[in-house]
Amino acid sequence: MSISASHPLMLKKDHSEAIEVLQNRFGKQLSLNQTVRDQHGHTITWLANQPPDAVLTLKDKSEVAAAVKICNEYQMPMIKSALDPKNILNPGKIWPETLPIT
Repeated sequence: MSISASHPLMLKKDHSEAIEVLQNRFGKQLSLNQTVRDQHGHTITWLANQPPDAVLTLKDKSEVAAAVKICNEYQMPMIKSALDPKNILNPGKIWPETLPIT
């Protein structure tokens, strides 16, 4: 089965509002730099690079909670792709557009 660019799964949702709110909240911790985004979109597979819309570097659980809350509010999916020595999140976990906040 092939999926054309007009297929609903191939349409990219505009997350500019969420990115603006994240930028206001986290400042320089949020990168929109294309090189940084390309680095985070790279895999070691044959798949083409799929850079994220933004890369957010967080320091602790409270920042993770704030970012998740914002992303939930704007229904922006999140992908965790970093070293996690404190095991805050599961590595490589793709989060749905909404998560319960406890």
